[in-house]
Amino acid sequence: MIVALCTSVLAGCQSIDQPPKLLDDGIRAAWVVVGYGNNTARVITAAKNCPEIMVDGNVLPMSLRAAATASPPRREIASPFVFPATFPVTSCEFRLPAQTKTAVIAGRTLPIPKRDPERILIIGDTGCRMSATAWQACNDPNEWPFAKVAALGATMKPELVLHLGDFHYRESPCPASEPRCQNSPWGYGWDAWDADFFTPADSLLKSAPWVMVRGNHEECERAGQGWFRFLDPDRYSQNRACSDPSQDRPSNYSAPYAVPIGARSQFIIFDSSTAGHAEINRNRPSDIFKFETYQEQFRKVADLANKEGVNSFFVSHHPVLGVAAGSKGELFKGNKPLLTTMKSLNGLAYFPKGITATFHGHSHVFEAMSYRSEHPATIIAGHGGTSLDRAIPDPLPPGTSPAEGVTVESITHSNLFGLLMMERHNNEWVLNAFDRDGKPLTTCQLRDLKVLCDKKGLIR
Repeated sequence: MIVALCTSVLAGCQSIDQPPKLLDDGIRAAWVVVGYGNNTARVITAAKNCPEIMVDGNVLPMSLRAAATASPPRREIASPFVFPATFPVTSCEFRLPAQTKTAVIAGRTLPIPKRDPERILIIGDTGCRMSATAWQACNDPNEWPFAKVAALGATMKPELVLHLGDFHYRESPCPASEPRCQNSPWGYGWDAWDADFFTPADSLLKSAPWVMVRGNHEECERAGQGWFRFLDPDRYSQNRACSDPSQDRPSNYSAPYAVPIGARSQFIIFDSSTAGHAEINRNRPSDIFKFETYQEQFRKVADLANKEGVNSFFVSHHPVLGVAAGSKGELFKGNKPLLTTMKSLNGLAYFPKGITATFHGHSHVFEAMSYRSEHPATIIAGHGGTSLDRAIPDPLPPGTSPAEGVTVESITHSNLFGLLMMERHNNEWVLNAFDRDGKPLTTCQLRDLKVLCDKKGLIR
């Protein structure tokens, strides 16, 4: 009894001075994800069992999130291939208590979320595109610079990272005729996830907690299985894992949630992964489900934004009031499914009261757009590494509007790779845009419903 007690006490004493050891050397990634009112430590390990975590000097077991498995094959949207998503890794997690000061896993000290973050790094659309219609040079860091962008972001010492979605792009096998992506992993399993996100993002995962926004590339018919195993901030459930097509509808619509960034500001995160672009067809059952689900979720957004004296920033992968250029120069204006639903609830205001700015990815550019009409400013940061889109015309054609009742006042934009740093100054938020080399592009203030940039038009 005494020996056992002493052994236990000694082990406890050692745990205070030394970080817990690996069960083996198989940890592949460790980070903190923020969402649904929780700060959750996550680990991906090649071991069967989960490692321990040391929280404020106490060594505790982590919980299994998803065991290693080969998930059922899902037909890919972007190609005719049917390929099982193989996950030879274990996902583990631990919900950190609100007052946590330190957390260590296998010698890696995790970044602890701050109640009042003052430096928020914003990136989006970071994976390397490999699909039947486009082949990015995944082997060339100049053509696919996400690792460089992530490393740059880490040097900026952010206190929070906001990723606007589309983490995964390696959907189809690189053909022999494309030397730029030869030998790249592909499909929806761990090897492609690791190559597209976890390895290039490692330095940034170590630097700050993350808010993860789901993109259309993470919907169930694409990389949804990996999304739920690794990134989704909610609890894992086999009924919401994108493994069973009969469960795709509930799995493709995660509930909105708020992430406070101080006492007077918050992000409201919205899952638009299956929004698409086509107008809602009221005769199609899937569209009826989409419309009714989005109505319910936008009512929740209104409840979350109904806070006196709080600036609410709406965050979704798909831009609601953005303007994008197609490959042939055609303009895409607004997002019809989202706008139709929002109009049914809020009329031509679209957004509920309290939303003062919106953040999005999806378009592979940087845009900061203000309106003469009473609509919240739009910020798009989908230029984190995926093949860039064409720049929109400079200036925009007269009368260009993303939606009925919306009048564009000013736009600052660029189709260079890069990132945004959002900083708090005297209770105002300032956005600094940088290219992938760290060169400043523009500085913008978020004020009332506007984004006020020191440069206008296209930045080259």
